[in-house]
Amino acid sequence: MRLKSTWICLTWICAAIFVSTEAANADLVGLWEFEDSGNLLAASVGSDLALTGTAAAAAGSGGADAGAAQLSTGDYFTATNPIGANGGGSNTNAYTLVMDMNAPGSSWNALVDIDSGAFSGDGEVFTNPSGGLGIDGDYYGTGANGSWHRIALVFDMASDTSMTTYIDGALNHAHTDSELGGSPNADIDGRWSLLGTFNPFSDNGGGEEETLAVSNLALFSSALSAEEVSALGGPGSLIPEPNSIGLLMLGSLAFLGLRKRSK
Repeated sequence: MRLKSTWICLTWICAAIFVSTEAANADLVGLWEFEDSGNLLAASVGSDLALTGTAAAAAGSGGADAGAAQLSTGDYFTATNPIGANGGGSNTNAYTLVMDMNAPGSSWNALVDIDSGAFSGDGEVFTNPSGGLGIDGDYYGTGANGSWHRIALVFDMASDTSMTTYIDGALNHAHTDSELGGSPNADIDGRWSLLGTFNPFSDNGGGEEETLAVSNLALFSSALSAEEVSALGGPGSLIPEPNSIGLLMLGSLAFLGLRKRSK
């Protein structure tokens, strides 16, 4: 009976790990890993990036995450948004942006321009000179300090907290609509809703950007849950091979199966 209970428990744990991974992967519609130093704009999922300015090949965060793109002031990408209308409006109102980046945290740095200037002449998410992550005077945590971090920006324009930020899988801050400027900025189809393209690391085409390296950039077609963001963890390969925990579980299941058959 004890062996059977252990078998069932391990089976459910192993299944939960892989189901969680598959759920996040199903929503992945854009992935840029910067592993090809000869073509830093190549997409692993979705369409290739476009580049304004220059980008240089650099080292990634380590291990399988070997490559990165180095950007300076005035350098930024343009990414295609394939999601379309969702979240109750004409624009993309529910989505998640993930970026693995290494920035000094010594000046204002735009992480993304979303609205193309329709609501604001600034970008939509920044790190401030202290490394805090946010917008409009509301900055929290440390997303830029000269180390690699995985930044997740979860948007749900139909929610009362239209933007939620995470650093290395941990909740950083849930920005209320009032913190985002209220209506119409924080409304459905407002300032943080995606149009057909968006510009990572642009402050509406130039200005408050600092030198940084980015080793992964990803777009998900839904507002990922806290559990899904936590499962993404810290910087590294965004879509890894079956992880060591999963493999250990599978090995344990196989071992228990052999023991059961030998009795």
